[in-house]
Amino acid sequence: MTIRFHAGPAGRRPAAIFSLALAAAVPLAATIPGGASLRVEDESAPPGGLALVQVVLTEPKPITIGNLRLAFTRAELLRVRGAAVLSDTFELIGAGTVQANGLQVSFVSFDGRLGLSEQVPMLVIAMDIDPAGGAGQQSVVTVDPSGLQLIDPQGQPYATEVKTGQLTVGGVSINRVVPGTGAVAAGTELRFEGVGFEPGARIDIEGVALEPARWISSTHMRARANQAFQIDGKRIRLRNPDGAEDVFYPFTPLPSNNSAVPLFRGTIPFFGNRTFADGVVTYSGIPSTTVRGIALQNPAQLSTGATIEAYSAGGLLLGRASLVLEPEDVLCYSVAELIAASGAAQAGSVIVHAQAPIRLLGLAADEVAGTVNPLAPQALAQPAISAGGVVNAVSFQGGAVAPSSIVAIFGTNLAPTEAGAPAIPLPRELVGTSVTFNGIPAPLFYVSPLQINAQVPWEVTGSPVEVVVRRAGASSQPELLPVASVTPGIPTLDMSGRGAAVVVDAETGVTITPSSPAQRERWITIYAVGLGPVSNRPPTGEGSPRAPLAQTTLPVEVRFGGVPGVVDFAGLSPTLVALYQVNVWLPREAPVGTAVPLELRVNGVAANAVTIAIQ
Repeated sequence: MTIRFHAGPAGRRPAAIFSLALAAAVPLAATIPGGASLRVEDESAPPGGLALVQVVLTEPKPITIGNLRLAFTRAELLRVRGAAVLSDTFELIGAGTVQANGLQVSFVSFDGRLGLSEQVPMLVIAMDIDPAGGAGQQSVVTVDPSGLQLIDPQGQPYATEVKTGQLTVGGVSINRVVPGTGAVAAGTELRFEGVGFEPGARIDIEGVALEPARWISSTHMRARANQAFQIDGKRIRLRNPDGAEDVFYPFTPLPSNNSAVPLFRGTIPFFGNRTFADGVVTYSGIPSTTVRGIALQNPAQLSTGATIEAYSAGGLLLGRASLVLEPEDVLCYSVAELIAASGAAQAGSVIVHAQAPIRLLGLAADEVAGTVNPLAPQALAQPAISAGGVVNAVSFQGGAVAPSSIVAIFGTNLAPTEAGAPAIPLPRELVGTSVTFNGIPAPLFYVSPLQINAQVPWEVTGSPVEVVVRRAGASSQPELLPVASVTPGIPTLDMSGRGAAVVVDAETGVTITPSSPAQRERWITIYAVGLGPVSNRPPTGEGSPRAPLAQTTLPVEVRFGGVPGVVDFAGLSPTLVALYQVNVWLPREAPVGTAVPLELRVNGVAANAVTIAIQ
């Protein structure tokens, strides 16, 4: 089985994909020096009760990735209700998929702490016992060694062995604890539901001060917490006066909703310890045949609302949906069933906004293989523009901006992931990110966590202008900039703003380079941005017209090593957005060389210093 773990946005690159194809399972071994040994603990539960089967490591081993299948022999006796992967930090994500006679589990531990705690089992599986089951009936419970894969922090698989356990019908059981997840405040009265509680029974929660438990009935007890604590991962023990006892760990139940995707109906998400008011899941690198999904859990005891936004791989908003999550609700949906919009099944990302912090997990279901892989969500932090971070997008010179110039905005948390405009007209929003100049939405060429490329709207007037980046409802502090009529910039071949300019032979379209120099007494085309107002101005964000052409209204001069060229046309390049071109005659008198200075001025304002190769 392959786990694809999608980490959060990293710098200017697409969301990183951590994909590990795990090695073939190691056969059952008699001894495993340095290996990992698993034991399924024997368990008992009465008819109508809950059996919490524990899978433990016989000695601590750090595990970063795991795949295993729990199998049991009496499917008619047992029904999986939920499960939990446990560590002392809960820095993990995962998913369990209910299968015939078993449960397939995959998980990733971010800090490598999973498997190191001797206080908690590695995995617990909650199974309802058939109320009609007879006392003494048994089921063998084991971890299938042929599908067992545990990876150490160096990425190497452990040699493994397994000891089988046995589940017996009988005894006493805790079926449910409320609250069963999240933070428990001091003074909270906890409710314990189960089978076989006797008067005088005691309940203890590891490391938590409780008032003595009150017996209500054979199926109901209550106890008040004298301190605040996090209940997830806590061992809860019930002891009857006759010596019968049961151990319970809080677990994630199967989803309460009835997803249209069968795999999601049988998926138990392992959320880890993080909650999100605003979070994003990206699906970069996911095959088109994979069903994209999300899982959500409300860890609180009050209902809350959430809004889900789906975006295309190019960053365009596909649609929104709203949900209400009841206390402790677990929901699993495919993106396509939440967002009734074309393209939702191939969404590139999903952003979730919650009224109160919730747990979030991305899911990728392979319906052919019958597996579900977890995708790590990332928090959406407030965007911030770096000081002096708004610059000409091709010269990288700061200072003033001009209407219709193209700017690069540098900062942090500018967008949840990388996205580019899919078509012209340019969008005003990509993956939930937008930019305004004095409140006017700017067309976007490109967004990423660290950089945005945008067109300054033609409508910007007055000085200074206030530049603000908005992302998922949060706004950056404004960046104040002066406004000029022109801010000329010439792109260079290496995109540094220095060195060889982007110039082509106007007749052949061949790019001018030191190895393919321009010929004197020929027309060449110089590309530029920020050359100012034009005739027949196109709408902001739209391509320039073919006829009549949009020509600059301010004078443009070009010199080659100090020798003036003859400008035939200066204006917007037809069909493109905010890109100018200058068609100029390269005179015989121009100097030759691989790096002849190329000067361009608009209304006396010079562009960045660049060069051209002339022969």
